[in-house]
Amino acid sequence: MAKLNLPAVIRAGDTLKFTDSIAGYSAADGWTLRYVLVNGSQKIALASNADGSDHKFNVALAASKEWQAGQYRWQAYVDGVGGEKHTAGTGEVRILPDFSQGPTDQRHHVEKVLAAIEATLEGKASNDSESAEINGLSVKRYSPEQLLVWRDKYRAELSSLKRAEKINNGFNGGGKIVVRC
Repeated sequence: MAKLNLPAVIRAGDTLKFTDSIAGYSAADGWTLRYVLVNGSQKIALASNADGSDHKFNVALAASKEWQAGQYRWQAYVDGVGGEKHTAGTGEVRILPDFSQGPTDQRHHVEKVLAAIEATLEGKASNDSESAEINGLSVKRYSPEQLLVWRDKYRAELSSLKRAEKINNGFNGGGKIVVRC
């Protein structure tokens, strides 16, 4: 598969420009490179324009502002010559929200579930309620012991996510490095 240049992280509402070159599938020969991005609720289709032998993408903010934030899988393929279609690559891309479009809940799914579990535990401490709902997420009918186990799992997962985010942003992840001589 070809080395493709779709960014790993895109912000909805931003102009998106990049160029791909695929050996054997020149835009000058009539090939069009296309990307299809999908998640559970949205499908985004991108088509290249020829720039000599390269495949050029220029997505205007008017189009990208409609994109929903989230994690997407993508597939790239070339088509157009002799009715043929060939997969050029696959991968994942994360689309970040456009803050200019208004407030959105920026918490990760893990943070939302952890908040629901903790709210349920607090409810059990005061009136032994059997459920809690926060932003449409609900936790129901778990014993306090079960909730404590789930809380610990989600706390560990959240800690891991935050550590990975620090590393991705160029900071120390907070882990220990042990060196033996």
